[in-house]
Amino acid sequence: MKGRALYLRVGALVLVGIALAVGFLLFLAGGRGGPSQLVETYTTESVQGLDVGAPVRYRGVSIGRVTQIGLAAVEYGRPGRIGADEAAEFQLVLVRFALEQRMLQNAPSIEQMIQNGLRARITAQGLTGVNYVELDFVPNAARFPGPTVSWTPQNPVIPSVPSTVTQVRTAAEQLVERLADVPLEQIISDVSAVLSNIARQTSDGDLAVA
Repeated sequence: MKGRALYLRVGALVLVGIALAVGFLLFLAGGRGGPSQLVETYTTESVQGLDVGAPVRYRGVSIGRVTQIGLAAVEYGRPGRIGADEAAEFQLVLVRFALEQRMLQNAPSIEQMIQNGLRARITAQGLTGVNYVELDFVPNAARFPGPTVSWTPQNPVIPSVPSTVTQVRTAAEQLVERLADVPLEQIISDVSAVLSNIARQTSDGDLAVA
């Protein structure tokens, strides 16, 4: 009798564990359990620190969850021929996420918002190394039209913009490249010649006064 009760308890615990696991997966796939809309974005940045289940936020408000992270070329297959554009597709990382429809019920369509400048950005959450997807309307959105791909996306594609870290790193690299092109030796030589000329003229003027 005791053995049977033990088996029943173990079975109940297993069923509860399965139910919790299924609920957690549904939570990750559909935000908070309500109806959701799947969208995706592509980025050439590293997605280190961004995991499935990470929040999607609009100006700090959580409106969805990341449901899938992977290589876009693996998800959609290899193009028939490899050229410059096709090779660039292999550099794209696919980030797919579910947006809660209840958070979008009074908003324009995803396509309209994209036309109005809605963009996705991978953003760091403090100093923890954990990232999330931030959605916002950006100025000069035409600069970030999103990549042209050879496949037909399964969901609406929100173009991505570089993260703040990437923008700072790119600006620093451009500055270093510009400094490398500056003829420092010639500039130093010219400045030295000017200073020598000024010193000579000052010395000649002092002798003339004397």
